[in-house]
Order: sequence, then C-alpha cells, then structure tokens
Amino acid sequence: MKKLGVICILCSFAFFANSRDLSTGYRGFVDIGYSIGLDDSAESHIDLMTTHGYQVLPQLFLGVGTGINYYGQHGMDNVTIPIYADARFDLNSNRYSPFADAKIGYSPCVNDIKGFYMSLGGGLRFNFSRSLAGNIGLFYILQKVNTDFGRGNIDGIALKVGIEF
Repeated sequence: MKKLGVICILCSFAFFANSRDLSTGYRGFVDIGYSIGLDDSAESHIDLMTTHGYQVLPQLFLGVGTGINYYGQHGMDNVTIPIYADARFDLNSNRYSPFADAKIGYSPCVNDIKGFYMSLGGGLRFNFSRSLAGNIGLFYILQKVNTDFGRGNIDGIALKVGIEF
C-alpha cells in the first residue's frame, strides 16, 4: 500500500511538472473577474472575457477578444460589451510564470453606454499540463462612457481568474 502511495505521488509530480508549451501557435483564454469601482460613482462590475490569438514568440501573445461587463450596483443595472486587441508578455513557460497583459478596444452602444475600453495588469500563470494553464491577476480597467446624458469614466481595480488552452 505504501508503494502505491509513493507511485501516485511521483506520477502527480510528473503530471504537474509539465509546463504549457509557449511555442508559436494558437492560444485562447477565458477569464472571469470582479472590479471594484474607483471613480466617484464607485460602480463595481462583474466581467466575463474570452481572448483568442497567436503566440508570436515564446514570450509574446497577440490576439483579439470580447466579453460582457455587468454593472448592477447603485441602480445602474447595465451591460457593456468591449471588443479589444490584446498583447500579453509571459516571462517564461515554467510551472509558475509572471505575466503582463494589455487590452485596448471599444464598447459599442449597448443600453446607451459606449466608449473606449482599456485593461492593464499582470499576474501569475500556473501550468497544469502541456495544454492547460490557469491565471490569476490584478488589473486596472477603464471604460469611457458616452451616453445621451453626458460623458464620464467608469474605472476600477479588478481581480481576475481564468484558464488558457
């Protein structure tokens, strides 16, 4: 019984020691996050994003994506759908790897909210296998708001978790 336990532990180390290979090719992400509002309205939101693109170099990913941001506090009850270009820099492809990420785009008119979108941040990538990894990070998010009633910003700090494949 002891030998079986040792074999299981060694096999699990072998499984988790493999890192997600960051050679050139397709790479996709799905992230979910919660942003705490920093502006005067203190409007927080939940977001769900998906990004797809190409690993240009072992450290550089370029892609495009979209998502849904739901603002449901302070009576706002609104949605934005940002469409963005994404650039991501991974320090390495080890078991744990820091990364930096920048998304820049635009949210077309949904429920009278539209405008420039930006997300800047970084975090830590956890490799589960050669084809799957997890991410956790802290981001600054800016959503410009151009409505019939005026202009403004909705900005915040977001904690996001996600998977990549």
